[in-house]
Amino acid sequence: MLDGQRIAASRSTSATTIPQRTAARLAVLVFTLPSAPTLGTTVAAVHDTYFGTGRSVAQFYREASDDTFTLTGDVYGPFALTGVEDSDCLADDWAAAARAAATSGGADLTTYTYFAYIFPRMPVCPWAGMADIGGTESFINALAAGDVGLYNAAHEFGHDLGAGHAHGWRCQSDGTPVSTGDDTTCVTQEYGDPFSLMGSGVVRLPTAWELHQMGFLADPDETFIAPGSGRYRLPVAEDGPAADRLFLVPRAGGGYLEFEYHLSLGDFDTYGTSDPVVNGVTVRYAPDDPSGQTSLIDSTPATSSFADAPVLDGASLSDPIGGISVTVVAADATGATIDITVVPHSNGGSDATPPLAPLGLAASTGAGNAVTLSWQPALDDVGTTTYRIIHNGVLAATTSATDFQDSVVTGTQTYAVQAVDAAGNVGPAAVVSFTSSDTSAPTAPGDPTYQRMGSRAIKIMWLPASDDGGPVAYEVKLDGGKVIHTPALARRFSALARGKHHITVCAVDAAGNAGPSVRLTVRV
Repeated sequence: MLDGQRIAASRSTSATTIPQRTAARLAVLVFTLPSAPTLGTTVAAVHDTYFGTGRSVAQFYREASDDTFTLTGDVYGPFALTGVEDSDCLADDWAAAARAAATSGGADLTTYTYFAYIFPRMPVCPWAGMADIGGTESFINALAAGDVGLYNAAHEFGHDLGAGHAHGWRCQSDGTPVSTGDDTTCVTQEYGDPFSLMGSGVVRLPTAWELHQMGFLADPDETFIAPGSGRYRLPVAEDGPAADRLFLVPRAGGGYLEFEYHLSLGDFDTYGTSDPVVNGVTVRYAPDDPSGQTSLIDSTPATSSFADAPVLDGASLSDPIGGISVTVVAADATGATIDITVVPHSNGGSDATPPLAPLGLAASTGAGNAVTLSWQPALDDVGTTTYRIIHNGVLAATTSATDFQDSVVTGTQTYAVQAVDAAGNVGPAAVVSFTSSDTSAPTAPGDPTYQRMGSRAIKIMWLPASDDGGPVAYEVKLDGGKVIHTPALARRFSALARGKHHITVCAVDAAGNAGPSVRLTVRV
């Protein structure tokens, strides 16, 4: 849904000088226009959307501010504006006419600090809502019903309070989606963040960054982590004043990573138990300018959705350009424990510092016992260039990607991955071991046939079966009797009784999986 956000001049306000908001008065002016005489809603419905005791703008910001902010106000109208031009989107002129109509009707508009204007759908206005960041007015191009209407109303009022949009971040490296990058490899996706009111059309509480911009975190507890590694505790974002914290880690070259942990609490942050946002930590890129807008970082960039963006419990996220990595150690009802590593970037000179070990090395097996390795980029003071893949102690490959595929036989496998920087420094290895179990049976042997070797002797022959690990033996039965194991593709029988005989052959792999049998009938 389009939003005609109008960005005011950038502020240079430091993080501790935004005054805390405790109350605001809002006048909502409802009107129709000459070419749109039908409103499509009622004044009572508009009042409930803005000031009702249920899901309303007032209740939303009460909860967002931990009960420290109160929004009150009145709804005026509907006013039938006549004599105004509406063949173009002249919202400011309509607002002036609506204020004049309200004042003529006896309203004292001097008692309000904010104004919202609601009018029927006007196709000449290419937005559903519009507001200036840090302004005093918002415009709603036809207020919808339910949460759609609440989203538009609360979102635009959020702009008035000082918050911008909550973007998503899409990055690539050599054409492959990755989680982080820089201005040359990443683009922002408007409204991409599904976990904030200022994002993709869902009524969720604002981020800590936005709460600070709105004046609800006037002096937040900011965290700036020096180079090195440390363990930190994130509070539950919805958990009241104790969670009033803006957890920022400076990136090399500018900007920050901002970390938050959410649970399903209150009337607006309602999530399912399996939702990634309540099972991990959300990470956002935030600019140096405190009036700027955040971008949600996707920990699973290969998918097209940001709904799975959070770093889940036990997983890691690496930002090699920013020199920051995070691992979620635990996430529970009281908060999330995270390990953060910060690596400063070199300003030149010789590079004698090896990269760190890659984080999050994981192995998965698929069809044919194929193994897929994946890991997070390794941090380095200059930059990692390649990775060495070591399989069972032997160098198997070198790659610039952060994944690798291999085919192995069954049994215990050990893979190690080492990062190598441009100077040739080799970092410590990340290691993963696992036992690959084979549950896939071989195919049937092919084209069975026989050859007479005498009056009562025959030789049975067949073509090899195929198997993901390779069949190691064939089981042959004569007339349903004792099983004969052989690695060969033939078997001789002699001293056979006169008459008809039935012979079956199947392949068996190293894991003991038996494939389908083939049958041959012979007469001697």
